[in-house]
Amino acid sequence: MVVGNPLDVVFAWEKDVSAADGDGACALSDEDIEVGEPRGSGRGHQVVRDLIARRSELALELLRTFQRDGIAVIEHRAIWKVGDGSRSATVIGTVFKVSGGRVVSVVRYDTLEEALTAAGLSLGSEYIRLTP
Repeated sequence: MVVGNPLDVVFAWEKDVSAADGDGACALSDEDIEVGEPRGSGRGHQVVRDLIARRSELALELLRTFQRDGIAVIEHRAIWKVGDGSRSATVIGTVFKVSGGRVVSVVRYDTLEEALTAAGLSLGSEYIRLTP
């Protein structure tokens, strides 16, 4: 389990999902984790494993992060292959809720604005990690 800043938990979870490490992602997930998207949602570790199986053709580029308490919004550029082999991209927002060092909810929205509204955050909540 990752402790400390909720963003550290989110980044570790996303790293495991991107690496298709279902065991790692589930270890960082609450047993009743909610995984959602505009078309619906599901709960539990099997839903996390299903998400990993569907993400094999998807790359996420981190753009910005927003945080307050145990809530984080991540803005990504999502890039995926389409039927003719070309690539398509769009910018999305994802709301993560973290409690006790585990992701309890991850819900993707079509836009950053929708994600910020759902999380009760604003552009002023942007998290900038300063390096010494």
